[in-house]
Amino acid sequence: MNKITFLIAFFMLNVIAFAQTDGINYQAVIIDNNPQEIPGVDIPDNNLPNKPLEVRFTIEDGAGTLVYQETHLTETDLFGMINLMIGQGEITGQSPSVFDQIYWDNPKQLKVEIDLFDGNGLVLFSNQNLTYIPYVKHREIIATSTLDVDGETNLNNSLSVNNQSPTSLSGTLTVDGETNIESDFFVNNQSTTTLSGDLYVFGTAFFTDGVFDNLTVNQHSSLNTLTADGVTNINNAFNVNNANLANLTGNLNVDGRTDLNDDLEVDGLTVLNDNLNVENGAPTHLTGTLQVDDSSSLLGPVLIRAEMPLETDFTYDSYPLKVEGSKNGIAIKVTEVSPGRSHNFVSFWDDNGTVVGRIEGFQTLSGVSRDIILSIIDEPDEDEAEEIEDDDNAPPPGVPGVLLQYFNNDYTLGLLFETIDFVEALINFGINLTACILGIGLAGDCDDVVWATVQSFTQGIQLSAYIAYNEINKGAAFESGGADYAEWLKKYDVNEVLTFGDVVGVKGGEVSKSFANAEQFMVVSQNPMVIGAMPSQEDERNYKEIAFLGQIPVKVIGKVSKGDYILPSGNNDGLAMAVSPNDMKALDYKRIVGVAWEASTGDALFSYINTAVGINSNDMSNVINDMQQVMNQMQNALADVNPNYKPVLFETGKDKVDAPKINQSQSPTLQAMVSSQSDANKNGIELIKSLFENSKNDIMKLENFPYLEDVLNNPTKDNVEAFNNHYTKVLKKLKAITSERK
Repeated sequence: MNKITFLIAFFMLNVIAFAQTDGINYQAVIIDNNPQEIPGVDIPDNNLPNKPLEVRFTIEDGAGTLVYQETHLTETDLFGMINLMIGQGEITGQSPSVFDQIYWDNPKQLKVEIDLFDGNGLVLFSNQNLTYIPYVKHREIIATSTLDVDGETNLNNSLSVNNQSPTSLSGTLTVDGETNIESDFFVNNQSTTTLSGDLYVFGTAFFTDGVFDNLTVNQHSSLNTLTADGVTNINNAFNVNNANLANLTGNLNVDGRTDLNDDLEVDGLTVLNDNLNVENGAPTHLTGTLQVDDSSSLLGPVLIRAEMPLETDFTYDSYPLKVEGSKNGIAIKVTEVSPGRSHNFVSFWDDNGTVVGRIEGFQTLSGVSRDIILSIIDEPDEDEAEEIEDDDNAPPPGVPGVLLQYFNNDYTLGLLFETIDFVEALINFGINLTACILGIGLAGDCDDVVWATVQSFTQGIQLSAYIAYNEINKGAAFESGGADYAEWLKKYDVNEVLTFGDVVGVKGGEVSKSFANAEQFMVVSQNPMVIGAMPSQEDERNYKEIAFLGQIPVKVIGKVSKGDYILPSGNNDGLAMAVSPNDMKALDYKRIVGVAWEASTGDALFSYINTAVGINSNDMSNVINDMQQVMNQMQNALADVNPNYKPVLFETGKDKVDAPKINQSQSPTLQAMVSSQSDANKNGIELIKSLFENSKNDIMKLENFPYLEDVLNNPTKDNVEAFNNHYTKVLKKLKAITSERK
């Protein structure tokens, strides 16, 4: 009997409705092509009944690419027939997808292979086109998988996509009526979705593109790109996450809260008519214009980083921060009540992070500091008095921490020292008054009491003036690395090259190195702190910054010693020379540029010498003094010749002469002025009482100073002793504060 070597089969394809079973019905009869030998009869072929076998189905596209593959283990029936469902078999590892994900958009081929377990393995059984693509038309479409629409799709009523199944539209979806989507809604591949009616999404909606006349989202919505050409109303939270871009070409009206948890990029005009809150530390990036019609409060640091196209400092549009729309510019308010040098209103840095200048506070006295001083002078309460009485060596109470915070700068510390001087004067008055009472018994007969009275009141007036001035004169100080004040002066020759340190002559407000004779000689500034007389941008090349006052490097030839006068070299080359004060000639004084504040050995061709300019106004004093000495000698010689001549001699400091001291003026002392304004007939007690009573200063009142009025009205030993004890303890407390501040 021959082995089975060839098989013949036929098959039938029937589509089973997807609503029942996913698959294709496959039927075939397996026939043996080798006849069996029966006595007397030759049978050309014979089927294979009850034969176990393996069947492999492969679906390929028109290009022969594998789309789907599965295997079945089965057995023929009595007639050699097999009946299988393609799509219900065992998917092979080579299959790129499952059966219900086959994309039926182009022709397919079905290849069938059979293994009869005869050692030959899988043998090709058939390979032919699938001429019928599974398709079902229903009144209602339930898509549990992907629904692909290649052309225009018109939905004249509701479209419901349930069970969180995705719906992909590669073509146009036109919805004329109301559409309710209770699950996720995805529009991918940049397909256009036009909704002429309302779209209600009760779940999550994802849009990569879309155009909507009316879009109502009642729950969470994620938009990759939302283009709104008309009015878009969002009545609840609108979240743009995951760096998704939101472009709004029309109006966006937000009636509820808007939280931005990620970047907001605005390429066009954005108008905010109310508050914009960006919280959780999320960044907000605006590549276009931000216009805010109402007040804006920025509660955190603000960084403005802008690459400006213009480099000039004269163009308004070359600055990243511009303030306009008001008669005033920028207002800066710091949290300090009395800002000092450690509180900067504005600071300036270069690109290396180095501070190059700042506008800082000019700290003054506060009313609190004045009140603290008066409270220290005031009589202590009972507990404090007992503590001081019990231990004279104990530090004054209340000094650490509580009081020290009010004396934290040079101004309040100066107040402390002025107060100490005043208290010491009061103690001196009390000591002299005690000595007068014990020694003589009548205070009015003691000259020292009168002197001590004047001294006390004088110190009190200085204390009051110090407080009044420093409480009124608040301000700001400009600090810079620049060391001089300069002004722009016009160049005599606009083409002349002038660099810092050059000595120039000045004639009629114009400068040049070529001026041999000039009204005065000045220096081109290097790094001025303040520059006056700024010219226009177009005219700047015709001007140069010239130092008027301060320190400036000057190009000097030869050796230089500190204190030398710096004069023009006389060669009209912009260089200078140093001349010792002892070697100055009379005509040199009008040529003084400044005074050298550093030295040089003169080994180099020239050196930049730090020179003080604009502060040598008394340089002619020595010359005048010498001239006065010569005039004294000439008058003495003339008196020797003519005995009737009465010389008027000058005091020069070199020769002692019997002449009025007219070379130096001097004012009277404060004590002398107080004494001159007082009644000389009054004794010390009456004098100090009248001074305090007539004072218009709010501090210099008797009620501000314990025991003083008692002493003045009744200068008994007990009253004076109480006065002295109190102010001795006050002085101890004041000095304890100063020691803590050092």
